Amino acid sequence: MTDVIHLEGARVMLGYVASFLFAIVMQVFSKLSAMKQHKKDKASGASKERFNRYTSDLMLAGDRSVGNFVEWQGAFLVLFWTNIVAAGAKEVWLGWVYVGIRFAYPILAYLGGIKQSGAQPLIFLATLPGYYVLFRYMYLIYVAGNYKLLTRVGNLIYTAGHIPTPANGALITGKVGVDLTTEQAYDAAHVVALALLATLQNELGDLNKIKQIVKLTGFVNAVDGFAAQPTETAKTSTNKYSFWQNRNR
Repeated sequence: MTDVIHLEGARVMLGYVASFLFAIVMQVFSKLSAMKQHKKDKASGASKERFNRYTSDLMLAGDRSVGNFVEWQGAFLVLFWTNIVAAGAKEVWLGWVYVGIRFAYPILAYLGGIKQSGAQPLIFLATLPGYYVLFRYMYLIYVAGNYKLLTRVGNLIYTAGHIPTPANGALITGKVGVDLTTEQAYDAAHVVALALLATLQNELGDLNKIKQIVKLTGFVNAVDGFAAQPTETAKTSTNKYSFWQNRNR
């Protein structure tokens, strides 16, 4: 599943590189357009000055298109891949939104979004959505630090570790064989199984959307020499299966 996400991230990177090449093309196009306009102005007598790229709005638009790309590439690349690698790969599609913005920026700049007098409202059609994407990824990375009960990747759901907390809120703690009896451990397994299904129910709204439970891993906190861990974990599996069979009740 991770390979699928990484592949999608790689596709976004191809689009991102293409948008950089497009910015360079627009820079060249802007220069040619500026020089052509300057020649017309000289021919008509409107200007007697030599061509100066630093006083041309068109040339500035092309230069800023490349410059703005370079200025923000570090922020985007770090946030995009941190989100994929360490924050659950949420909203990877926003990478495509950012790529589209990078394509739009040179066009909007050329059409008058960037001038010697400063940024014009037109360019905000690219910059504001771009800021949103970056801040959104910052938020997703930040909240990923909180404990999550599950993670969705494609059409798969990975549940996190659940601990036995009954409805009364009294957390079941201790080692089986000294603090807890085997029957109490069975009760704890019952609570964990119910909690797992409750998490899925809360996420999906309908447990019938689940096609298959692939794997269940359980751990038993027991004293040295305790040999009934397989029985304890099997109890969780049995409880979960029982709840699953009666999920519509």
